[in-house]
Amino acid sequence: MSPWQRDYARRAPWFLLPACALLALFVVWPILRALWWSLHAADLLAPERTRWAALGQYSDLLLDARFRRAFANTALFALMVVPVQTASALFLALWVNRPEPAWRWLRSVFFLPTVVALPALAVLWTMLYQPAQGSQMGLVNSVLQLCGLTPQAWLRDPVLALPALAVMSVWQGLGLQMMIFLAGLQSVPVETLE
Repeated sequence: MSPWQRDYARRAPWFLLPACALLALFVVWPILRALWWSLHAADLLAPERTRWAALGQYSDLLLDARFRRAFANTALFALMVVPVQTASALFLALWVNRPEPAWRWLRSVFFLPTVVALPALAVLWTMLYQPAQGSQMGLVNSVLQLCGLTPQAWLRDPVLALPALAVMSVWQGLGLQMMIFLAGLQSVPVETLE
């Protein structure tokens, strides 16, 4: 090892120290603290009454019907979003992976929902899903009515709300996954493609 490499090896940890300190302070410490609180029965307004509960909190949680329902809804949501979003993003990445500059605008169009703020997207999709109220109706229900189908209360019906939110989530995250696939496709050497 040359003197320069030894000097570099001695100085490198000092450059990592600030990042490691921030990681410990804002990630590791809160996770450990949350784990500690999860094993205690505590009143956060009166911390002196905190007592050890061991895994009792977790057994209560597993026996709670609302938790099981929430867990099932989360798993169902993930099963609806992840495969559809991944397959669609791969298809779009393959489609826009062209060397011509004219395809760049299409990449931007697909990536745009990723950079829009979530509250703005929530308002947009609420307006799109709006059920019939007098003469006003959201675009989705207007299209359904044009096709001869009955307009739906997408976000009010417990059966339709989860799929409606899944569609919104797929649409919002599609651009980022497409760009990740596109970066991978463009890093493949030309010799391999030929």
